[in-house]
Amino acid sequence: MALAKTSWFTGPVIVLTFLPSCEKGILFSRADDPAVGLSEGTARQHGSRFRIKEERTSNWYSSRRVGETCSGYKVLVEEDTDRILGGHILGGGAKEVISLFALAIRSGIPARDLKHTLSAYPSHSSDVVYML
Repeated sequence: MALAKTSWFTGPVIVLTFLPSCEKGILFSRADDPAVGLSEGTARQHGSRFRIKEERTSNWYSSRRVGETCSGYKVLVEEDTDRILGGHILGGGAKEVISLFALAIRSGIPARDLKHTLSAYPSHSSDVVYML
């Protein structure tokens, strides 16, 4: 996922390189789009060792039930500590999900513990266990 600015749009433009099968390649978005923590590039610059999990989620039930046709996520988890370094969400329930990642980052909750959190089903929050 890459961010760029335009001269006629005040927010960033997200180039959806991690969702190649989406119909559109660019999403014009607001500055408050759901992302928290480090980007992949920043984490690499810091020399962190981390794993990346990313996937298109438009075929997941939580997206299908609301007609979401283009959704996905990217999560960075530090190898040694299991800390969540960053989360990037695209889709209808993105703000709901990103708040869980923000809580985990701020509180130091490891990914393995966040995986055991119970969420209402069906909800986008219940998908977090599959994102880690």
